[in-house]
Amino acid sequence: PHTCPESTYDSFMDIRAQVAIAKDNLLPIDADNQVCSKFGLHPDFSDIQSLYNDNDLMFFANTGVMTKPVDKSNYQVLTNTQLFAHNIQQQESKRIDPYERSSGTGVLGRMSDALDGLGHNTGSFSVDRFSIAVVGLPGISAAPMIVNNNGVPNIHLDEIEGMIGSLHNVTQPNSGFFGETWSNELMK
Repeated sequence: PHTCPESTYDSFMDIRAQVAIAKDNLLPIDADNQVCSKFGLHPDFSDIQSLYNDNDLMFFANTGVMTKPVDKSNYQVLTNTQLFAHNIQQQESKRIDPYERSSGTGVLGRMSDALDGLGHNTGSFSVDRFSIAVVGLPGISAAPMIVNNNGVPNIHLDEIEGMIGSLHNVTQPNSGFFGETWSNELMK
């Protein structure tokens, strides 16, 4: 929090005192329709602040798997998930589908599907391993790419460099569609 009702900031400081960053050191960003008129970013996130201020980045506030307001007396009956199990909440935060309407998909994958449906070109990447968060419905958005945590591996074509031109030949009666597609992509 940055510019909030005093009680909100005081509560934050009470709970996060050991790791909280002083308000004067936070990078402010405007927030509409939230309890705070401004939120604060870590001082090392000036690029994030710029992207947000330029409308090239957004934050999602108040998202999660809760389907209705609950309190200590009724949360066990009114929630569909284990609210205090860290591993369950990690899984649920990737899916955000408490009513199981899109089983097997993730929140970012469904967002990509929606953006693709509006004519936007989207792509999803996961670093080091598969993540349900980036999976959409089959056939709507492109499948997510999984990138090694060391980055995209180098492709070494030294041994076949001289043959690439002949491999990329005009379609022949015995050449296949998939081979032609691969070859066209290689030559780009």
